[in-house]
Amino acid sequence: MEYGLLYIQPWISQIENQLRIGVNDINETTKEIKSILKALTRLTFEKPSITWYTHIWPSVGKVTELGRILLHELCQYAVEFGFGSQQTETVARILLASTTVDLQGQIVVRLREAIQRIIPKPAKTLVDHPAWKEVAVLIRLCVTLSFNNWQLAHQYLPDTMYIIAVTAACGPAMTRSSTHAFLVNTVQSLLSHFPLLPADRSKLEVILADLSTAKYTILFGLNSSTTKSAFSASVNSATDAVDALSINGLGTIVALLIEIMELATSTGKSSHDSG
Repeated sequence: MEYGLLYIQPWISQIENQLRIGVNDINETTKEIKSILKALTRLTFEKPSITWYTHIWPSVGKVTELGRILLHELCQYAVEFGFGSQQTETVARILLASTTVDLQGQIVVRLREAIQRIIPKPAKTLVDHPAWKEVAVLIRLCVTLSFNNWQLAHQYLPDTMYIIAVTAACGPAMTRSSTHAFLVNTVQSLLSHFPLLPADRSKLEVILADLSTAKYTILFGLNSSTTKSAFSASVNSATDAVDALSINGLGTIVALLIEIMELATSTGKSSHDSG
């Protein structure tokens, strides 16, 4: 299997040529390429191998014309199988292996847009809305993409803060923990790689430490048994319901998110001005 996959790699570069020369029947060409990407995604799940992530998907990612098609197909595949499925975890790994920060950012944008589609047709809760399945899956993908990714954290910080404000304490434990983990990863990424002024760094370090305490975990609908459940909780746990987030609780979370954005923004301005 390992060696057989290596024969696919040189062929992948020809996909871009097919997109460019298929002008006369671009729809049919695109349809065929979608079918190829679906097959590769399915095989990555059914026949797991490190070669998929070290050779095949990075080669696909280099074909610039495939970016939008690839994102669409991967998201559809993940939503089909749902939050917490191994297929969704496979998609997250594929996205890491094949996409740039700009394309990964489109997952964040897609999540924000999915949430905004709920607003004109509100349900009793976000979880009751038909769009929630996609929202939950995209949150899960964002957790993986946001780990140790300061460029994604900084470039898409407003989108991320909006998403977290709206989805905090929503859904089962695994979803609530994923939303919390998305925020933790974002702050950690900024601290790890983004150039920060000493005072701003100290404030973000305090925020990061506080996020793991009951001061904030309770607001995200987490307790000692669910705080670390972003990668281990049961998707359909029947005993993990929490009370709706209060207005005061939401206000506390929003104030925190605004502070994080202000620290990142002031850092950018200070670095620019000093240059």
